[in-house]
Amino acid sequence: MYTQEYAECCPVPNTYRVYIYISYLDTVHFFRPKLYHQHVYHEILIGYLDNVKQHGYMYAHIWDCPANEGVDYIFCCRPPEQLLSKLKRLQDWCRKMLDKAIAERLVIDY
Repeated sequence: MYTQEYAECCPVPNTYRVYIYISYLDTVHFFRPKLYHQHVYHEILIGYLDNVKQHGYMYAHIWDCPANEGVDYIFCCRPPEQLLSKLKRLQDWCRKMLDKAIAERLVIDY
């Protein structure tokens, strides 16, 4: 996960916005047991959102775009058999994570 955090002291155009920007989320399919893969990644993101909220950040922007074939973002050399998520699947995954964060009262709306 790549993030940028913009506090009140940031220069223009980010002055007084107090937000975080999650620009990349990346995985490789070696996590075991696979049954818990989605749950663990949701908890990592929700934990991060909770942490930045406790530090005064008010807004979060998540770049929700699937990786391109042959382009590695965070993990280089993605296993060739690993399928890339399509946009709809990735958006559904993010919605499910944000719905859980709303239920835990960490996120207000998206």
